Amino acid sequence: HDKDLTFIANAGAETRLEIHISDILGNIHKSDKVTVPEGESEFSLDMTGFSNGLYFIKIVSGYKDSWTGKFMINR
Repeated sequence: HDKDLTFIANAGAETRLEIHISDILGNIHKSDKVTVPEGESEFSLDMTGFSNGLYFIKIVSGYKDSWTGKFMINR
């Protein structure tokens, strides 16, 4: 689906992830929790309603490991 942001996770065990998406001003536009199974899996977030612009994503695992990235929406 062209309005989804898709990820591939490779977890050593079933893991609960917290996902936070914010804009360049730090306003949080989406927070979600997903559980990914052990091994490689794909999951998507619906980005319908997001305006064009630069966004930051932070993913925190149940083990408190985190990953931060950025992405651009340009439709």
